[in-house]
Amino acid sequence: MMTMFQLLPQETGAWLQSTLQMLPAGSMKGGEAERLLKSIADKVQSGETRKIRVLLQDFTNSYRRRNVAPRDGLGRLEATRFRFSG
Repeated sequence: MMTMFQLLPQETGAWLQSTLQMLPAGSMKGGEAERLLKSIADKVQSGETRKIRVLLQDFTNSYRRRNVAPRDGLGRLEATRFRFSG
């Protein structure tokens, strides 16, 4: 994706915008997508395409924490499997 931003920044930005619009309603805070897209556009215009990676990682991590991770539970530390003996 980083290479796409270097080679075709406008087209990749448009693709990212349409992808963000496909996310379920209510899964992002108000204005979050717009802030991300504006930050990415600023980095593209200033030639700092390497910093786009950090923006995307931050967004992905926060989205995953809010929308994906809560449903996964604690994995191997589920209450039925975890016993404290101390």
